[in-house]
Amino acid sequence: MPTPASRAEEVAERLTATGLTPEVKDQKNHFLVEAKVPAQASPESWKGLLGALETADHFGQEVSAGGMTVWAAIRKGTPAAAPAARGHGRQL
Repeated sequence: MPTPASRAEEVAERLTATGLTPEVKDQKNHFLVEAKVPAQASPESWKGLLGALETADHFGQEVSAGGMTVWAAIRKGTPAAAPAARGHGRQL
């Protein structure tokens, strides 16, 4: 079974493959992968981006005047039921 750190790196690698520049942050209870999404992202890039995000325990996007940022969180602990733990929102 992959470690949380390796899962975070895999998400980052997949986002990099879509043309983004992700940043992995080591938090207390989880790893956070964040990347800014350019306004001109292609449909193919979005498909890869969403495929990367869905492998995380939690994921989402934030939109501000500065643009859009997508994020993925990977818990450091093992949830009792991993599929049930996946979802939206920063509820870590």
